[in-house]
Amino acid sequence: MEYIYDNTIQVYNKGRERILKLLNHEFKEEAVILTVSICEVLLKDFCKTCRTVWFYHVHNHHVNWTNEKSLQDYKIKIRSFLSPIKAYNSFLESYYIYQGTSDEPDFEALNEVLFGKNGRLNFQNLTDDRGASETYKFFFGIDLKDHLDSDKKSSHKKWLQLHKLVQERHNIIHNGSTCTMTTDEIREVISSLDYLKEFLIKKIGSYYPLQDF
Repeated sequence: MEYIYDNTIQVYNKGRERILKLLNHEFKEEAVILTVSICEVLLKDFCKTCRTVWFYHVHNHHVNWTNEKSLQDYKIKIRSFLSPIKAYNSFLESYYIYQGTSDEPDFEALNEVLFGKNGRLNFQNLTDDRGASETYKFFFGIDLKDHLDSDKKSSHKKWLQLHKLVQERHNIIHNGSTCTMTTDEIREVISSLDYLKEFLIKKIGSYYPLQDF
């Protein structure tokens, strides 16, 4: 059976194979850069691809975007998320376009503002208002830092390591720095991303019917 996120997982897995080959030859800088890229692919593409189950966690069912009465709670959530990243006005402008031309103007406008040509999210940033962590809490009720390991305390440590690796990537590209992490530390980050990938498949994937996990 094909799953809606299959392509995302395939891209992630191919990138992972390349990273491990790079590490076998001690190409740490290249491995760090590619690791951040596959992390972004995993989080951004998974979030975008699974947009039909955005907010499923709120009431444990799919959102009926055509029911104006039941949308009030979601409209408030959307405003509270978009305002701090200065995207709410853009959302209203997009909503104006889709209102009357789409059955789901809120959904279409939100998708365009966050994932369109000038999307406002940055999945290479893990912690700020427009970063991966806040985005997953908003759309799926998932705190990413809790799901890099089966033990929450260990997961939080691995989250800090992932954050360190993202900063390493920044220093390598923008400052010409050499990598300060060991190959084993980079491999550990990859393992934590593998765990996160499997968690997302089971958690978000379970919102889709007729799939076994």
